[in-house]
Amino acid sequence: MTPEQEEAAGFAIYKQFIRHSFGNLMPKGNDVSGKPIPETPEEACVRRWRRLPEKTREQFIAEGRAAIRAYEATQ
Repeated sequence: MTPEQEEAAGFAIYKQFIRHSFGNLMPKGNDVSGKPIPETPEEACVRRWRRLPEKTREQFIAEGRAAIRAYEATQ
């Protein structure tokens, strides 16, 4: 399992964790009439993932690593 796969698994768990949380979508620009265009929920999730403290991110990655190992053990 590569570090990229481990981080992807941790990010997937993080996305499920915050799926129903309250948050705001930041504007990513304006349309032609000047109205703000909000970021997508996926973009907001990536933004929040990058701003997490390293320790918290590592905890999610460890959970993802454990989930992958548990799945592989059943195969």
